Amino acid sequence: MAFLAYRVYAHYSAEEQYPVASEGPPRGRTLEEWGAYLYDAHGCAACHSIAGVRGVGGSLDRIMGQTRHFTDGSDGVVDADYLRESIITPQRKVVMGFSGSMPRYDFRDDEVNALVAYLSSI
Repeated sequence: MAFLAYRVYAHYSAEEQYPVASEGPPRGRTLEEWGAYLYDAHGCAACHSIAGVRGVGGSLDRIMGQTRHFTDGSDGVVDADYLRESIITPQRKVVMGFSGSMPRYDFRDDEVNALVAYLSSI
């Protein structure tokens, strides 16, 4: 008696799950939900924890309002503007103790806003 095994794979692209929007989150999603999706889809968790564990890029949970010390000797408080700047130009302000190896991403403004909203909410 012979048995055949079949494995079925379903693949959904990012566009099918979250269609490209000209601005703002896809219909039916909050800005924070879209930011969480972008965080996962772009592999942010490979370096940045959201569970309080230091990784290559440090933990991002509960960072709003925290003071950061930068390699240039300056200090700054984490707010929406700091997060936005760090996403767009990650090498501008490197936190002491980290290598500054985060690559630049080509996010649209609405995607940056979604990431900032998500990071501000965790």
